[in-house]
Amino acid sequence: MVERRSLPAYRHHPTSSRHRGMTTNHSPTKLQIFFVLLLCLLSFYAGLLRSFGLKGGTATMDNPTAMDMPSQFKTQETMTQEGGCEGFKEMEREMQLLKQENQRMKMEREKDDENKNRGGGEQGGGGGMTKSRAEIEVEALRGEIERMKEEKDRHDEEHHGDNDGSPGSSDRPTPPLQSHSGGSFDFGETSWVSTSRVFVSSVLSGSHGFEIGVPPMYGYKGDEEAILFHHKGAVPEEGQGPFDNCNDLEVMLTKRDERGSCLLVMEHYKSGFINRFMRIGKNKADGSRGPRLNKGDKASPDKGFAKVAAMIGANGVGDERPPSPMDSRKNWAALTKYFSALSEVTGRLKPLLQSIARDNTVVVMVANVGVIELLTNFVCAARSKGIGIDHIVVFATDEEGKRVAEELGMTVFYDEGMFGDVPTEHARVYGDSTFQSMMQIKVISVHLCMELGYNVLFQDVDMVWMRDPLPYLQDISNVGDFDCYFEDDGARSMRYAPWFANSGFYYLRNNDRTRYLITSLLYSADQILNHHSHQQALTHILNDHSAQFGLSIKVLSKDLFPGGKNFHHDRPYMLNWMKGSLDEEPLMFHMCWTTNKDDKLNYLQQLGLWYLPDSCSNSQIKGLAENLDGSLLGCCSAEPVVTCHFKDKPSVIPCEGSPNKDQNGKPFW
Repeated sequence: MVERRSLPAYRHHPTSSRHRGMTTNHSPTKLQIFFVLLLCLLSFYAGLLRSFGLKGGTATMDNPTAMDMPSQFKTQETMTQEGGCEGFKEMEREMQLLKQENQRMKMEREKDDENKNRGGGEQGGGGGMTKSRAEIEVEALRGEIERMKEEKDRHDEEHHGDNDGSPGSSDRPTPPLQSHSGGSFDFGETSWVSTSRVFVSSVLSGSHGFEIGVPPMYGYKGDEEAILFHHKGAVPEEGQGPFDNCNDLEVMLTKRDERGSCLLVMEHYKSGFINRFMRIGKNKADGSRGPRLNKGDKASPDKGFAKVAAMIGANGVGDERPPSPMDSRKNWAALTKYFSALSEVTGRLKPLLQSIARDNTVVVMVANVGVIELLTNFVCAARSKGIGIDHIVVFATDEEGKRVAEELGMTVFYDEGMFGDVPTEHARVYGDSTFQSMMQIKVISVHLCMELGYNVLFQDVDMVWMRDPLPYLQDISNVGDFDCYFEDDGARSMRYAPWFANSGFYYLRNNDRTRYLITSLLYSADQILNHHSHQQALTHILNDHSAQFGLSIKVLSKDLFPGGKNFHHDRPYMLNWMKGSLDEEPLMFHMCWTTNKDDKLNYLQQLGLWYLPDSCSNSQIKGLAENLDGSLLGCCSAEPVVTCHFKDKPSVIPCEGSPNKDQNGKPFW
């Protein structure tokens, strides 16, 4: 929570030269007038630099010797009184001296005129109407003084006001944030205003003309945000929204942990990246870290700061290693093979996509023979609901998977040269070698379609549609105007922050940013090998491209696009869904967050999302597909086939007679 007191206001004592005035009794020379004008201009611009650069007396790093450091924090009232514009105070003194000098010069000129009149009038007979160069320069000096005075008045009006509650008034409250402010304070030209849960929720929902796109936090308390207005002119007036006077808005996402978390916001050139340091011991010669902090440890100066990755956990533990040379060489070999065949492959794929695309959009799936039950169930579930699947292309990675998909009536693309080395079995555990190989093929399949100019909805095979999600995703009134949309994975671990995007269901609008996004993911397949995670590599690239290229990212509602996180950890949602009491039925369900294929099948069966009878197992599906007579579709059931397996997991009917899946699990119903 932002504490309701100001930062230390280290007073700055300007040390500028003053023009002392000239004390001679003779008329000013051209050199003297020029010198006066030069000093005037220098003082004016020095005052501007001090006032705008030093922000009303706040100490800066470029003049540390000109600071004195009070031992206590100054209050907002004290800051208002002492935080005046030192540059313009100095300019006021310069103006007084210049006015005195101007008055003295005027008196001397009048004395000279009197002497000349006594001597027979103006030489040259101009009746006193012809001005000398000295007189012209004096008038120019007077005009410069008036211009400086107007500039000062304009600055005072803008930044100090008349103490009447107008914008810039030094004793005004912060009216537009009063309804949701936990406190505010000013220092110099900069103002902080703390916010509330209601306010931050409105930001996340896009109520202020912009939407960040990140999903909500779990356990958010609503006391850890603040708005920093760099200039008092940006602070909203009564009745305005908090950002109405902001032309440039930067949003930083950070999370407080239980230890000594600090956030330094310093003026420098803009950066889209976070520099993070932790007291976990200094770097060793081999590049490894020293002793890490344990959870609950207090900061200790003897443990020096070390530069760490932005996504390292609060206890200093996390996977920050770059890919190994071996992983990089594997990726180079795969990329060489891919790009050498790219032209030929896209030539064969192009007419296929042209025949199925809807509104320049295709749905992409990847399958091998190891997951054909899940693929068949997806098709059967869609048929039972009357949902068309003619806009889907399946990238098969083996001959058997290709044959099954074709027998299901799907459009299939298979290239033995490109996919022939991919394992045919299903992944036995998350992150194993088969899983990693399939992740790379998923990236390749999307890259091929994006290269041919199509929008892409990619989805895994462990999916069931309640409705075709594509029309919903194509309507910006539903999802907002973004480059890409991702299912909320549900995880809130640092390595997926802040998007927590699930790489098993996402929609990309084809443009320069999204094409380069998927190209960068393709180049970064060594990160997938290194981290055993498609999503972690994707998160790194999303963060990078959001900052560098302005890629706009939206994480979808987990109520409309639920997945394994809902299944395992959101009992109220699942219970309402099974009872049919949700406000709106979800568009799809993704059986992620599950260790292996067998568990996926069991969970879908007791959820009432399984449309294959027991007679249609993996081997029977392969046998029917070999008949090439369309008999495979005979496996599909018009109604879901419900089977209980575990009483402590969500189910469409009570499964009281079944065992628990989890130790100490509680019955779902």
